[in-house]
Amino acid sequence: MSDVTNASLLEIVALNPSLLRMSTPRDMAFDLHIPVGTRDVFAARIKDIPEEKRASWRFHVVRDGESLDGIATALHSRPREISEANGIIAGET
Repeated sequence: MSDVTNASLLEIVALNPSLLRMSTPRDMAFDLHIPVGTRDVFAARIKDIPEEKRASWRFHVVRDGESLDGIATALHSRPREISEANGIIAGET
């Protein structure tokens, strides 16, 4: 959730000490605590992530000079998967 709220992972962990696996439980309700002032950003970004993919989905804001290959490496993914998930056609960027 740190990438969805623009908070650091340490902040999310501090707010949710019972999350031992860095993931909310799938089989029960859980009150996720997020940093003050991030509710609107969280709500806007989380609604676009399919529920069945929320455990593995990553949110990334592309910075000037980043390449698809570099982003894929950083996210432990493949460029093709990122381009498909984002509707990007090779050579568009």
